[in-house]
Amino acid sequence: MSSSIAGATTTGQVADAGDFHSPGGKIGACFSPDDNLLYVGHFNKLSQYNAGLFPNVQDVENSEEVIATSITYGQMRRGPDGRIYIGNINDNNIAIIEQPNVQGPACNYELNGMIRPAYAQFAPLPPNNASGQYGSGLGQDVMPAGNMLTAVVRSVTDTIICGGKSIQLSVPDGYTRYLWSTGEETAGIVTNEPGVYWVRSFLNCTVYTDTFHVAAAGAEDWKLDADTAICPGDSLLINAWRPNILQYTWQDGSHDSVFVAPGEGTYTATVSIRGCALSDAIMITTLVPYVDIMERDTLVCRGSMITLHALAFPESTFLWDNQVSGPVLRTDEPGIHHVRAENVCGTFTDAVRVETETCDCIVFAPNAFSPNQDGRNDRFVVRADCPKLMTFSLTVYNRFGQAVYSSQDLNAGWDGTFRGRPADAGTYFYFLEYKPNDN
Repeated sequence: MSSSIAGATTTGQVADAGDFHSPGGKIGACFSPDDNLLYVGHFNKLSQYNAGLFPNVQDVENSEEVIATSITYGQMRRGPDGRIYIGNINDNNIAIIEQPNVQGPACNYELNGMIRPAYAQFAPLPPNNASGQYGSGLGQDVMPAGNMLTAVVRSVTDTIICGGKSIQLSVPDGYTRYLWSTGEETAGIVTNEPGVYWVRSFLNCTVYTDTFHVAAAGAEDWKLDADTAICPGDSLLINAWRPNILQYTWQDGSHDSVFVAPGEGTYTATVSIRGCALSDAIMITTLVPYVDIMERDTLVCRGSMITLHALAFPESTFLWDNQVSGPVLRTDEPGIHHVRAENVCGTFTDAVRVETETCDCIVFAPNAFSPNQDGRNDRFVVRADCPKLMTFSLTVYNRFGQAVYSSQDLNAGWDGTFRGRPADAGTYFYFLEYKPNDN
């Protein structure tokens, strides 16, 4: 059996026709809404052809893809909703191609798409001269085009999901078939995801469409500011106001959109937004501000530089008593050095004492001597290259911690005796204290 494919014209006249051969008896044929695919119903299969390959008819014939088998496929009509409806002489169902513009099985063929309405009776087609077989008609003489499919938009509903909870979307029972945008085929579905959902309810030749706009109300719609810290003795104004919020409730039962927190603690607000109750909390802590010079009171050689480092919290600006700014001070001046740190909590100070001494006096003490009266190393004597010492003190201890010698005379030295008698040979310890003359 052969059919014809024609090129598109604007005159209503067939042009550029070509013979199209498809094996087996054919009862109905219909183009997809975008005219790129051709569906052909046989006695035992439903085929899809790529009409976009025309005018190469052979390529069109070779592009056949069998979409379904097993029933006798009757005439086809394309409905105003873009679907293709196919008569079936074996039972009272009408098959539907849900997405006829899609190539292959993804066109979503449904064998029992809808129940044939009572007024639409199958009528035999004229006998096929080659086979003598009959088909089922969906032509205007059987099902008027105006009654083929009536699409009714019934409702558009807005609804809210509160805090990630699930909600049920449903339509009335009593329809022969349901089809949701999610692919489910029940009268209701459950979801916890925002989005746009639609459902088609089929009854006879009428399709009722309901649409649900589902929005979510959660932390992205409203929340308090992040946890924060305040200075000692301060309060904080917490602002919970947002557009479209009609009711506020704080932890103390007050209902203003703002709340004055008197100090540290956790403060909670609950609001009503789009029918959902949302709660959030803010934790407020108290800062402990300080400034500290890391170096302690110290003694340095006269003329030497010393570096002082100041730390502060919270972030501060620093000013030293000699008008040097910044956290570091290098100085060779003796005295008390102050630093002042200023931050959001106020002004804070710290100080350190720096003293200097003359460090060019070298003192030497031997680590051994031999008091044997031979005139060599008979005394333990401390030597200093300073012209004059203001103070000098030397004390020697035995291993029991007993003082065996003490003197304030730099040049005297210990002769190795204790209480008029030679001390035992061994290890002794000494304590030396001196102060150079700064002049």
